Amino acid sequence: PVLAYLANPEAPADASVPPMVMEMIARLEKRLAEQPDDAAGWHRLGRAYAVLGRGEAASAAYARAYKLTPDDPQVVAEYAVFLYQGDPENTGGQVFGLFSHLLKLDPENRDALWFLGFAAYQKGDHKQALGYWDRLLKSLPADSPEAEHMRAIIAKTRQQLGKK
Repeated sequence: PVLAYLANPEAPADASVPPMVMEMIARLEKRLAEQPDDAAGWHRLGRAYAVLGRGEAASAAYARAYKLTPDDPQVVAEYAVFLYQGDPENTGGQVFGLFSHLLKLDPENRDALWFLGFAAYQKGDHKQALGYWDRLLKSLPADSPEAEHMRAIIAKTRQQLGKK
């Protein structure tokens, strides 16, 4: 059923995508029809669909890869980031579950630390947000723009926490 959905022949082909790329995707789709338990193939197909802007197909392919390899940090990370980017206002549900699982698999994962801090912040739990973000800050190069940005966010959050 997933392949039938993914094959969607009515989806418009992007004229800027070289025909060779579309042929490679078609070969991958065909191989997955014959080898549906190929987690790496589903992962690659999810990434390809995401690049092509075929969001629903990418989500289905990533979901299949995740179902086959739920403890592969790379699969979990890409699936979580993809879902979050598709709906950045949603910090609960499946996205939250995926990032939480990712942090268990990789306790220093920067995407998970940032997201879980952001989700806690949105729920009003500034103390928990700071816990995640402090861990994230420690993993960043001290002189990087990302570290500077995180220091500003942490300072603002500490200030808000002090006002409560």
